[in-house]
Amino acid sequence: MLRSALDQRYCSARAKQALGPELAATMVSMCLTCGCMRAHLDMGPAHIRYEDLKAAADESGNSVAETLKIFEQTLARDKREHVDEYAGS
Repeated sequence: MLRSALDQRYCSARAKQALGPELAATMVSMCLTCGCMRAHLDMGPAHIRYEDLKAAADESGNSVAETLKIFEQTLARDKREHVDEYAGS
C-alpha cells in the first residue's frame, strides 16, 4: 500500500500545529503527504488532498482506487530505476 512506502517519514510541524499537541503526539505514520491523517484538510499548495487525487483520477478516467494502484506501481518502478533518489528513505 502507498502508506507503507512512506512510513519512515513523520508528521510535519505544520500538521502537528493544526492537530494540537495531544493528537500530534500520536502521529508517526504519514498520510498521503503531510501526516495530518485528514484527507480533506488543506495544508498548503504543495500537499495532496483527496480532492486532488479524485481530480487526477477523473481526468484519466480511473477510479480513486485504480489511481492509487497505478501510483503504487509507478512508485515501485521508479524506486528500481532511480535508486539514488530514494536513498535514506
